[in-house]
Amino acid sequence: LRTGVYPPPRGNNSFNIYHYRGMAYLSGAEKMTTEELLAASEALQALSFVEYVSLEPVTPPPPSSNTPDFSHLQDYRQAAVGGNIIGIDIDYAWSIGIKGQGISIADIEWGFNYQHEDLLRDSFIELLPTTNYEHDNHGTAVAGVMYAIDNGFGMTGMVNQADAFYGISEIPFGRVYGIALGIETLNEGDVFLYEMQTYGQNENFVPADFDLPVWDITLAATNAGIIVVAAAGNGNENLDHPFYDEYNARGDNGSIIVGAGTRVGRHKASFSTYGSRVNLQGWGDWSVATTGYGQLYNGGPHATYTAEFAGTSSATPIVASAVVAVQSYAKNVLETILTPPEMRELLIETGTPQGNGWGAGNLTPQPNVQNAILALESMHTGVLNPASFTATAAGAEHVDLAWEKNADENDVMLVWASDHVFGVPEPGASYVPGQTIPGGGTVLYLGGETGFVHSGLQPHTSYYYRVFSYTDTLTYSWGRGSSATTSCKPFEDLPFTEDFSDFVFLSSCWAFPEGQGNWGFGNSYTPPASTSGAPNAFFGWSPTQTDYSYSLTSPLLDATGMSSVMMDYILFINNFSSSTIENMAVEFKALDATEWTLLELFTTAGLGGGNAEFVRTSQVLEGMAGHQFQVRFRAHGSNSYNINGWGLDDIHVHGETITTLPGDSNCDGEVDVIDVITTINYVLVFNPSPFCPENADVTGDGAIDVLDVIATVNIILN
Repeated sequence: LRTGVYPPPRGNNSFNIYHYRGMAYLSGAEKMTTEELLAASEALQALSFVEYVSLEPVTPPPPSSNTPDFSHLQDYRQAAVGGNIIGIDIDYAWSIGIKGQGISIADIEWGFNYQHEDLLRDSFIELLPTTNYEHDNHGTAVAGVMYAIDNGFGMTGMVNQADAFYGISEIPFGRVYGIALGIETLNEGDVFLYEMQTYGQNENFVPADFDLPVWDITLAATNAGIIVVAAAGNGNENLDHPFYDEYNARGDNGSIIVGAGTRVGRHKASFSTYGSRVNLQGWGDWSVATTGYGQLYNGGPHATYTAEFAGTSSATPIVASAVVAVQSYAKNVLETILTPPEMRELLIETGTPQGNGWGAGNLTPQPNVQNAILALESMHTGVLNPASFTATAAGAEHVDLAWEKNADENDVMLVWASDHVFGVPEPGASYVPGQTIPGGGTVLYLGGETGFVHSGLQPHTSYYYRVFSYTDTLTYSWGRGSSATTSCKPFEDLPFTEDFSDFVFLSSCWAFPEGQGNWGFGNSYTPPASTSGAPNAFFGWSPTQTDYSYSLTSPLLDATGMSSVMMDYILFINNFSSSTIENMAVEFKALDATEWTLLELFTTAGLGGGNAEFVRTSQVLEGMAGHQFQVRFRAHGSNSYNINGWGLDDIHVHGETITTLPGDSNCDGEVDVIDVITTINYVLVFNPSPFCPENADVTGDGAIDVLDVIATVNIILN
């Protein structure tokens, strides 16, 4: 229009749109980067006929919801919660602005609820739709751990600013096709979750890549730089069993296999598959709060929440969140991308040490995001870590520490902590033993040696260590960690009682030498005659075990001052079928013995689908008087499916203390010529049994010799 010519306004109000005819929008601005928008703004502002330029954000209004904020339940994201509850410390990444930026995520499983109120956004993408919606809650729960929107209600995903989350269903075209589609979509450094498992030995669940086609295409993914984080499976299978020799002989396909650990203590969850191939763990014991299911809150089909997500299913997105955060830091701050092997090694090396049950010698830590990020920072110093580092408990009060120097033969600084929390030494700072480094850890040793003995420790206590290389200019490496748990001292001064009330496995010194199997503690299969009631120990049927043998073994008991030893206990069996005979053996063994002695064998023979209870009192543990010893309850048989469960409670080990009678070396309450012969046999190292050294040392000089023989003869003659 020509200047000064205004058509009349339309409608009944006085607004005249033509007064604003000079306002214009830049076409395509929503697709431009911030830098491009600023450059265009400056160029337009420089034009003489432009009055002003304004950048207008185009953001959707925040969604409205009546759902409460449940993010306080997501303590798996924290550092130290308390009571040996330790999360992955994603909070540290948040504190430095890292929430997954620059990384895309894919997850292959059955399905997802893409309309969930806490996930609904353009970057939550259905890459391959499902045709079976039965398990959409599962994918919704996985996505919620990682990608729930930070909107003030519901959950908050640990890497909620990742570039995209792609959902892939394995249902329409199978696993290999779905994985291939994900590989095509993702870029180097991105993260691919396998929320899948497959059948292993006896149809127990193991990682999906036990199937060779999945293994092969996983190798293709990691060769492309994509980090694969895969569930180990809920089958309680030991992947080091000979059944899996062919699987292990394939080599390393570069994936991170994730087991399910307990919220308290990071012990293996009873159902989790384990072994040296399982690299990391996350919480899996019905303690993970996330989106989906509805047990915690149900505000309709798209507003469901749970606090009970579990299994290797919940463990995998917890670990994957750590992977995304660390990769996001590497990419955005350090301008690098970690390869799959580098990421796996870093998270293992800097993780929080595992608890019990993961298999002898296996490392299955839980990721620690702060440690991993600090380690990446320190890597830029160029100082190499010591080549190796081990911590080995040497009894109840000592830990032996050993390391190899790095290739540059740098000296080392050794640091310890009681709670696994370590800082990083400050460049240029010097330290002395007893000093605390910033962030945690007390210095034990500095110098050029390759070993150290940490002494004066508490029995059955976990100790954590970190060793740093350092140069003459006091530049430090990022550190290499290890840990050890001191052994138990013998339980002295019988009687010994265990009713499993307030039972804490770590402090009790009971053990599972062959692995936990189906042993547990709680209110299952409680013996009816139990005087203490639940909780009790139990061995259940699930997961199905075949040709199995799992022991619950007592702490070391000390009967050196006893003349007799006996045991009481109550055992209960709730049987399902007698198609196979399942057993519970009660056994005992002296510390220096190699074989266990059977006290009594209980079987399911003839029970059918019935129950039986066995109350035992004062069963004699023959030969244990005068010795340190252990007892064990060993569940064994052909197929645990045929029991419902064994219950065990009210264990009481007791006996008679030795009454000192000088000269009564054979402990029969009389002093006679047989005692003379017994003492002579002892002096000649014939190891007579029974033998009471307190009685044989008639002279009281602490040694048993010919003078005691003479003294015993004098007692008889007088």
